[in-house]
Amino acid sequence: MIIDRLEWLLGEKGYIKLESQMPEYVLFLTGNFERAELIEVIDLSKGYSITHEQVRIVAGNTKSAFIDQGYRDLHMFTLVLTDVVDTELELCASDADCWVIDLSNHRIHPNVEQAEDFYGLRGLVEKALDDTFIIRDRIQTEDMPMNSAEYHEEKKEGLLDFFKKNYTKMNTIMVTVNVIVFFVLSFLGNVNDASFMAAHGAMYAPYVLEDGEYYRLLTCMFLHFGMDHLMGNMIGLYFLGDNLERAVGKVKYLLIYFASGIIASTGSMLYYLLLRQPVVSAGASGAIFGVIGALLYIVIRNKGRLEDLTTSKIVIFIVFCIYSGITSRTVDNAAHLCGLMAGFLLSVLLYRKRAPIKTD
Repeated sequence: MIIDRLEWLLGEKGYIKLESQMPEYVLFLTGNFERAELIEVIDLSKGYSITHEQVRIVAGNTKSAFIDQGYRDLHMFTLVLTDVVDTELELCASDADCWVIDLSNHRIHPNVEQAEDFYGLRGLVEKALDDTFIIRDRIQTEDMPMNSAEYHEEKKEGLLDFFKKNYTKMNTIMVTVNVIVFFVLSFLGNVNDASFMAAHGAMYAPYVLEDGEYYRLLTCMFLHFGMDHLMGNMIGLYFLGDNLERAVGKVKYLLIYFASGIIASTGSMLYYLLLRQPVVSAGASGAIFGVIGALLYIVIRNKGRLEDLTTSKIVIFIVFCIYSGITSRTVDNAAHLCGLMAGFLLSVLLYRKRAPIKTD
């Protein structure tokens, strides 16, 4: 039943079901040779069994077969459907590109290291697991009156696809917290005033070193000088942070984000002390540059491409940001560079690219 529901839901998103001689093995494909998304479904609900290593071998062979056919940028994800999640299958749930679907409890088997989403797949799987979901006959929209409620509902769902694609839990939480803090402070006073910001947690070297207020190295990451400052940072974080979270998982994403931000704040403080120019500074850009630096390393490790990112795109973006910072008197370039280097080095330590699977 869940396979039929997945086929219907994925078909609505443009996926086609590929024929297989094994009833427990199903593939869904969308895209073309330039870029494609492939979802592999292994159904163990009919009494079949498989080990974690076998899942990896099957997935590796499948991906290799598509690459051999000429698919250049293939994004693949595996779903393992089972009524019983044993120890072997729990190992699959720790893979970044695999979910174990617990059919008996109607849920995706939880694991902190698993990918948060795969281009909106989580919502489709959760919908397929809902016993109240009923497969409806597809209706041609051209035969539907323009004022039809169903038509507008389908159009509304389509507009949300873009945001679902970029949604990851921790990254979205970081964006949300920054926005909430900004509006709370805006209600309390003038967020463009340096004295007000320093009184509410911005980084100011004398307060940190003389008064021991080291917490400012962290709190300053959530403060912004005005709406333009906030929007510029949050747009960058929203459209880049999701890539990093999918690549490294929620926990490592948070480690990179916070560690890069704190290192950036510290580096900025020391730099302006050397210049004998203690300044009030705030903003998430140090942490965001940490995200960018981490993505740069990961893209390089993945032969110049990660999802829709390439090495050239990231390098051009970095150069543009650095140039904009140099030509502006209000940008904390020291924090940006320290965050960038910290994110790159942290990614070297934390990111593990899965080695290709070789079979005889």
